[in-house]
Amino acid sequence: MEGLLRKVFRQLRQGVNSILEKEISRNEFFMLKALGDGPLRASELSRILEVSASHITSMSDSLVEKRLIERKRDLTDRRMLNIAITQKGQDKLQELDEKKTNYLFQRFESLDEEELQTLVGLFKKLDSERNE
Repeated sequence: MEGLLRKVFRQLRQGVNSILEKEISRNEFFMLKALGDGPLRASELSRILEVSASHITSMSDSLVEKRLIERKRDLTDRRMLNIAITQKGQDKLQELDEKKTNYLFQRFESLDEEELQTLVGLFKKLDSERNE
């Protein structure tokens, strides 16, 4: 069972990566998603994405270069930088999110509605964070 779970998860991850990595990395995609609700500081992004501050800096540099995000000085504390998604970044996020969703629909189209609901229910049951 463990091997099968690992195999299916790897296939799903590789499929999503193949969609995203033509344009941005998976981690950059998650960074854009995190910024979709509004600007954040690098330390907040680091905590949300569970990556190091140096990794946030590296991803930020790449996304700034692609003009998908921008760094802005905090109005209340000029020493602090906020990271915000640009309109181009919002558009790219929406486009890639739609591609990812379409891919997942295709992957699960062999399941009927009852099977899909059962699968979701089982994952919810196994989700340790929900059960704490």
